Amino acid sequence: MICSYATIKRARPLLGTIVEISISGDDEERLQSLATTAFERISDIQNLLSYFDPRSDVSRINGAKTNQPLDIDPRTLFVLRKAEYFYRISGGVFNVVKDQMPLNEVIAFSDQTVVKKHTSSTIDLGGIAKGYAVDIAAEFIFSEGVSSVCVNAGGDLRAIGEPVEVYVRDPSRPEYSVASLSVCDKAFATSARMRDSSGFEQSGVVYHGSTGEMVSKNESASVIAATCLDADALAKCALLLGNASSSLLSNLDAKAFLITRDGFSVIN
Repeated sequence: MICSYATIKRARPLLGTIVEISISGDDEERLQSLATTAFERISDIQNLLSYFDPRSDVSRINGAKTNQPLDIDPRTLFVLRKAEYFYRISGGVFNVVKDQMPLNEVIAFSDQTVVKKHTSSTIDLGGIAKGYAVDIAAEFIFSEGVSSVCVNAGGDLRAIGEPVEVYVRDPSRPEYSVASLSVCDKAFATSARMRDSSGFEQSGVVYHGSTGEMVSKNESASVIAATCLDADALAKCALLLGNASSSLLSNLDAKAFLITRDGFSVIN
């Protein structure tokens, strides 16, 4: 069998957006198979972590009775622990609990995959679930010996092996960009509240995890970090904290590109 170098690009509607996968390597047929498997893995994460799917682990947790032991998937537990970690290191700015309660006061973690709820509060992992799904897909594909891979879920992306150019959009005019960046062996994510030229709001409202304070319109934070899950969480922290997020970003070897009413700035 003769193998030839190839690059393939595939796309599917998943995670509430269009997920694009680009892979370079030997044997196009094998690359196509890897892309198909990666989409399936993304779909698995979506099914586990969806706030709206009544069969998801998130919905099962939200519907559980107080102190009722609940066995969940190890991947769900991983994301919950990451959410608790970002709540802690951000001083409560990043929070997946709907009523701003601390996550560790809402859910008790065991050493296994069992959780218990202490309160009736509900959680929503949407703030990092997309990034985690991107990481799962990109890491799986690259582990299979390809030359490079980029997984892009509506602007949240992970590029491994070769650089990918990304753009920081102007939140007041999303059709325009204010900077272009090269991402390689890193991830990129943006948190924003922006409208397009017709006034249609393109992204959701972003709230402070402890105070409930709402981010102003036409502000955004884009972050380059080691993983897309990290970039997702840190983008929200940078948007809410501004320059005060510098030490948090530095500790995770991340960089933020912030656009506010005061203009464009780079943190770290």
